[in-house]
Amino acid sequence: MTKRTARNGKIDLLKFLFSLCVILNHAKYVVPSELEKYFLGFSLSVEFFFLVSGWLLMASIEKAEKNSSLSLSKETGIFMLRKYKSLYPDVAVAYFFGIIIVCVFTSAEFFPLFEKSWFDIFLIISTGLRGTGIISVTWYVSSMLICMAVLYPFIRKYKDMALNIVLPVGTLLILGFMYRNYSSVRGPLNWNGFTYYGNLRAMAELSMGCLCYCLSKKLKTVDFSSAGKTLLAIVEFAGYGMFVFYMASDFDGLKDFFYIFILCISVIISFSGKSLGHKLFNNSTFTFLGKFSFPLYLVHGIIALQFSNIVPSAENMRTRDRLLIYLTISFASAVAVMLISKLIRKAGPIIISGIKKLTVKPTDTEEAV
Repeated sequence: MTKRTARNGKIDLLKFLFSLCVILNHAKYVVPSELEKYFLGFSLSVEFFFLVSGWLLMASIEKAEKNSSLSLSKETGIFMLRKYKSLYPDVAVAYFFGIIIVCVFTSAEFFPLFEKSWFDIFLIISTGLRGTGIISVTWYVSSMLICMAVLYPFIRKYKDMALNIVLPVGTLLILGFMYRNYSSVRGPLNWNGFTYYGNLRAMAELSMGCLCYCLSKKLKTVDFSSAGKTLLAIVEFAGYGMFVFYMASDFDGLKDFFYIFILCISVIISFSGKSLGHKLFNNSTFTFLGKFSFPLYLVHGIIALQFSNIVPSAENMRTRDRLLIYLTISFASAVAVMLISKLIRKAGPIIISGIKKLTVKPTDTEEAV
């Protein structure tokens, strides 16, 4: 029997599936150039992750309202530090894995490469400090952290005004600006003279995720009949289906905005837990897939970019074989990153404590103990 967990299994499964969509997007570097167009649309998968991150941000804010007695600045700092620490082991391992891949399969040398790419490992590339990307997909994490650092204290202090006025109006204004100027939300590392497109995208969609939290919370209070739960499930999966079908069949940036709102509806229902069969997804298998999606997201990009160097005979292979090898190497690399990151999380506190004992004098209280 599969063990149930406290996490939202449906969201975990969707994280994994949308990570696969991102991998397919970057398969454009693996397949022959005439087939690239079939994978471009999957870049819109990141919208799901921004919405989920916004939902979780709002959940953290409501939790802090009940439990925190710290000043707003300290509370925000602790929140950001926890978020950073939860992500960093995977990012660091994926980064050094990427550098090793580049050094082994090209003529690049470690230190010159590190000099040009260290921005990646500290998750600051979305500030504009960006050099030679090793794991450029971290633009998403970088933009997310930057926008969370602004949204968390603002919503925490001005919650009612933020949720009822600033976030909905601000979201529409940002999306409207991108619609009129860029005709899409894509191209995250395009620079507009002030900031990257990805930061605007993150701010708008994290805000939407916060609003999704409020709407899913209201939906949770409704006691639906079996017919109502069935209807919710139909709307929920139809929304995801429409979104994925659009990514797989079209690349019209102006339509992106319509399908983002469709995605919001499905995310609200998924987080409400009210649709028919929701509890069936809450199991350890989907929890694992949800956790696995992050190292998979991080590491696949370098495999895609270096694929021709890793597999020199790829030019003579059929497209199907290229994709199969690309997916196999990406999954195997993600497993390695996940396992090493897990070891670091366990050993890290012990190592840090040992270094502290060697380098820092104990206080009088510590000596007394």
